[in-house]
Formats: sequence, structure tokens, C-alpha cells
Amino acid sequence: MTKRILAIACLLAAVSARAGITAAEDLPKAAGSTLAAKVYRVTADTTIAPSMAGCSALKVADGTTTIIYIPAGVTLTVTGGDGSGTTGGGAGICVPATSTLIVTGEGTLVAKGGKASAGSGGSRGNGASVSKSKARSGGGGAGGDGGGGAAPA
Repeated sequence: MTKRILAIACLLAAVSARAGITAAEDLPKAAGSTLAAKVYRVTADTTIAPSMAGCSALKVADGTTTIIYIPAGVTLTVTGGDGSGTTGGGAGICVPATSTLIVTGEGTLVAKGGKASAGSGGSRGNGASVSKSKARSGGGGAGGDGGGGAAPA
């Protein structure tokens, strides 16, 4: 176990140095927080779910590399806000195309997108989700122009 912890620490240090990351801190628990170019650690089971329509639980800042470390026995659950009207559902963790997110450690990440809003005359679709071992696309809404979230890449 000690060798495994040391190996993870060495990996984090190497990746951090390559990405220009110099600081480590606890993961912010406020919904909608933007993550900078840092190593964030999750110290206990944590659930982040915004109440605002279309809001992502967490967002990686544009053009940065962010690392989230989740130790064994700890679960991070992030769920995007549901859509409403013309606002689509939010991401569990929004990662712009110009950014990189690295999730490491032996803990569990459960990320779910918010449910799509209902199309006119239709019903709300279901959000997509991803966990450590499986991805599930959202189901489409009934009628109207509503639809489900896309399957995670």
C-alpha cells in the first residue's frame, strides 16, 4: 500500500510539473466553481449539484490542465443543473475543448449531466451520466423538440 501511495504521489508531481501546476488544495464544494491549473484533492465523500438551471457542478478554466485526486474509499458525485425553457442541462464537470482534466486516485467519480428541458409540447429528456466503469446516454423527451443529453466521450 505504501509503495502504491508513493507511486501516485510521484505521478501527480510529474504531471503537475509538466502542466505548470505548483499548488494543491481541497476541491471547492460550491456548485459552479471554476477549477484553475492546480491539483485538487477530495478528502471525503462529496456531492456537488447546482440548483440553478443549466449550471455545471464544476468547470475547468479555459486553456488549463486541472488534476482531481480522489483517494481510495472516497466518492465525488457531480451533477449538472437540469435544463429549463431554452437553457439546456449543465455538465457534471464542464471541460472546454482548450482544457484538460486528469482524474486520478483509487476513489470513485460519478458525473451526471442535467436533464434536458422539455421541447414545446414535449417532456423533459434524461441527463447523460458517466461513472468509473460505464457511460449512459440520456433518453429523449416525449414529443416536441426536447431531447436527451449526449453520451460522454
